[in-house]
Amino acid sequence: MENQQPAKTKLTTLGNQLLRVRPGDTVLQTRLDDLEKRWLHLVAELPHSEEQLHRAQMDLLPSRQALNELMLWLEGIESALREDLGKVLGSTMDVQIMLQKYRVCIKIHKNSVQSDKSIYEMLD
Repeated sequence: MENQQPAKTKLTTLGNQLLRVRPGDTVLQTRLDDLEKRWLHLVAELPHSEEQLHRAQMDLLPSRQALNELMLWLEGIESALREDLGKVLGSTMDVQIMLQKYRVCIKIHKNSVQSDKSIYEMLD
């Protein structure tokens, strides 16, 4: 609104100058009056619109944060999988160590999901 105020002022000033030259121009007067009414309506509605926008942003913030956390976890798992892709597992101990590594990753994620369960349900 602040950015448009100079344009609105210029238009109103020009319209009023034209009215001084043509005082009986009811169409121009009606348009200027309509412009002023619409401008005042916008100014009056702006705080309400800003409040709604802010509320919507706050409502989306937890879900956005949860999505970011999930993406970070997935990137971590993908990185670990890429690291382990070429590994040769020579013994059952090697397999058990790798399985334990992934169990820990999944357990950490499950704990995180449990603490943010309502957020994840909202994403679903």
